[in-house]
Amino acid sequence: MVNTLKVALVLLIVFVLWKRLKVFLFNGTINNAYAKLTKDHYEVQDGKIHVEFWLPAETNVVIELKNNYNKQITTSEINALPKGEHAHTLDVKGFPSGKHSFTFKTSNQNTERFFDVV
Repeated sequence: MVNTLKVALVLLIVFVLWKRLKVFLFNGTINNAYAKLTKDHYEVQDGKIHVEFWLPAETNVVIELKNNYNKQITTSEINALPKGEHAHTLDVKGFPSGKHSFTFKTSNQNTERFFDVV
């Protein structure tokens, strides 16, 4: 019984790895189904945050800006952006000092990033 479970587990792992390898070989990348923020770290420059991102297909994007108390301040809804690289600017002038965040949303993901206002 234990050997059967081990064999089944090994076969499952091999199957999953094979599927990932096929996607990589045919598409050149492992996961292009999701939008990607192109930076991991965001800094305020002249009272603004520049959010740069890549979309795998035409997509609606929502960017929510939250203050240091996690209260939603503004929401930017950007409809029908085409596939490719894009940028959006968030105005944070007048925000109090501290850690704030924005949430980048598409139909299949939510990604939150933090930034400091000094």
